Amino acid sequence: GKKGWSEWDRIDYEGECDRLDEESLKESGLSDDDIQGKRIMEVVQDAGLDEAEKMAKCMAIAGHPEWKPKPLTEEERKRQEGANFMKFMQDPRRSTEEKMEYMAAHAEELGFPMAAAEPES
Repeated sequence: GKKGWSEWDRIDYEGECDRLDEESLKESGLSDDDIQGKRIMEVVQDAGLDEAEKMAKCMAIAGHPEWKPKPLTEEERKRQEGANFMKFMQDPRRSTEEKMEYMAAHAEELGFPMAAAEPES
């Protein structure tokens, strides 16, 4: 019969897509390991995720949904911030204004002091 909207709402859309995806991959003769590898590659190539999110998703795909990244050391945190900063500065979708604001906002934690804006006389 025809489904009402309320019934459609109850369907786990993401989960369904994943399941169908998985079924079509199995039908194409891929082993579970191949499928897992493929899904992990998709996560790794997802530019919208940062390293920690990628790691967590990959661990979940690999069957460890409870995995949590260990807290970063000060050094790792700085490196991570530096990497995020470079990524932001090289992002073609960001305007020059955004980059300037980001730079000013993160200058201190990244360890390069910005020249203080000259007070307007």
